Amino acid sequence: MNNAPDTIEMVPLLPIIEKYAEKATVAIDIGVCKATGSTRYIIKGMKKNPAKNKIFIGIDHKDQREDWFKLEPWQHYVLGDSRKQSTVDKVKEILKFIKTKDKEVVVHFSADLIFIDTVHEYEFLKQELALWKQLAHAKTIWLFHDTWMFDIYNHMTDAIKEFAEESGIWEYVDITKEAHGLGILRPIIK
Repeated sequence: MNNAPDTIEMVPLLPIIEKYAEKATVAIDIGVCKATGSTRYIIKGMKKNPAKNKIFIGIDHKDQREDWFKLEPWQHYVLGDSRKQSTVDKVKEILKFIKTKDKEVVVHFSADLIFIDTVHEYEFLKQELALWKQLAHAKTIWLFHDTWMFDIYNHMTDAIKEFAEESGIWEYVDITKEAHGLGILRPIIK
């Protein structure tokens, strides 16, 4: 049963999110909410990725997912506060093991894609970035929704820009200001 609204297909940023997800073997979606928008497109993109060891992890502080959101073996859901180390630790445990046909092998993954769409406040996002960088590598793509709310620059985006500057490995770019904005932290090309 699919309770997701049909009009969601018209939002221009969702196909962009899907394209980035196609390249991700490990994707972390922080702020799943009802799982009807970006989450759906991250999963849609990852389904196109032929990798056998792909992992999607959706995170939210309360479970509001719609009926259509059925987990496949490579999909995981974590209930927890995105500003707490305990939530990051739950995700690390999922990324630590990969199951093969005969055994469980210890592997330490990091995310190729981290999507953040939670509370749209500077301090909140600053805390999240400080924590979730533990699961990033130098080529991780970070996507952020709501960087331009109602065509007005969202101050939370300053936290992203400061994080990028401090990292020295990522740069911030606005992908679109439409649909409340989509921003990206991408590796700096030298």
